[in-house]
Amino acid sequence: MGKEAATIIAFAGRRIDAPDATTPRFPLTQVAVVREQIEALFRQEQVNRLICSAACGADLIALRVAQDLGIDYRIILPFAPERFRVTSVMDRPGTQ
Repeated sequence: MGKEAATIIAFAGRRIDAPDATTPRFPLTQVAVVREQIEALFRQEQVNRLICSAACGADLIALRVAQDLGIDYRIILPFAPERFRVTSVMDRPGTQ
């Protein structure tokens, strides 16, 4: 039996801008555009595994795209899940 080629993406995305951000980098209004771009990339590269954290922003979008496309994924957090959730997810808009 031959080995299947695997396309693995290690993803590190930008978080959604904080409500008081003075320089816009990833406004909440761009979520749909970013989702389309991530989905197009995953399809083009025939991704079959995603590795990322789960911060509010591009990471969560990539994880949702992976789920929708049936792509296997692994979440790696830099510290305890509860601390990560408070400092990297719940502190940004669009998470409630």
